Amino acid sequence: MIKNYRKQKIVIKEKHIELLNKRKEENLRLQQNKIDELNKIRGDVEKIGGEWKCQQEIADNLNNIAKSKKIEAVKVQIKFQRLILKKNPSDKAVFTFSIQGRPLELCELLENLSNLLKLSGSPEKDQSSDIHTKLIIKSKEEREQFMAEQRGSIIEKIQNLRKKNSENNKTVKKSDYVPPRKRSKQALSHSSNETDCDDVSDLSVVYNFKLGDVVAIAYSDSWYPGQVEEIKDDSFAKVKCLHPTNSKKIAFHWPNKDDIILVENIFIFESEFEMVPKDSNCRSFAIPEIENINKKYEIYKAKYF
Repeated sequence: MIKNYRKQKIVIKEKHIELLNKRKEENLRLQQNKIDELNKIRGDVEKIGGEWKCQQEIADNLNNIAKSKKIEAVKVQIKFQRLILKKNPSDKAVFTFSIQGRPLELCELLENLSNLLKLSGSPEKDQSSDIHTKLIIKSKEEREQFMAEQRGSIIEKIQNLRKKNSENNKTVKKSDYVPPRKRSKQALSHSSNETDCDDVSDLSVVYNFKLGDVVAIAYSDSWYPGQVEEIKDDSFAKVKCLHPTNSKKIAFHWPNKDDIILVENIFIFESEFEMVPKDSNCRSFAIPEIENINKKYEIYKAKYF
């Protein structure tokens, strides 16, 4: 029975590795397709005189292009503005090539291109949405792949921390103990804050899952809030993740399709924080402590990723 269990465990592990490799290959394929698309646009732009930066260049280059190819040339320039220069106008209609099935005429496309040329760059970002810059919505598969790849590194760092803490404890003797001086309330408060920040990144003591707990899951470029739905064992649990909203207010919501992911406790850097409902249906929430959680995430990220 034990042998069968071990064999089954090996098979499951091999299948998991195979799945991760397939996902990795698919991601690489998609990335390569994107690179090929951008290179094609650059090549097409070079064929029609390079980037058109002003009205005079538009007129001069169009004069050198056959009438039947003028529309395609302007479309290429618009694609260049969108995908290469990453222009971000408030009116995205300037990137479209048709309206209700009717292809845009040359004069209409030229007007759109002219409007894009007036933009020096992306519109100024609303500072009130800065808090969401770390909260990037990634697919469940991408997050699972990241955790699988990062797990070994984090465990190694945890073991090193435990070893270091153990060695430090051995060097401390009772005879070396000196009673601390009495400190002011301000100093005590400052010390307490420092301890909180240290604790969050010290995974020598890892989080114990509790059913219904609100937790923050760390990834290399972002973190997700979620709620523990099902505890698998001492180390793993299924967590139902919230997603950031597009609102300027600091809010999160349950996605229409449940985003439930198996999470190991070493990726939990904060728990039991408050989520305040933003609507009567309890579908969206605010997290009052989000700035503090962001700081703790940065500490965790610097230490383990």
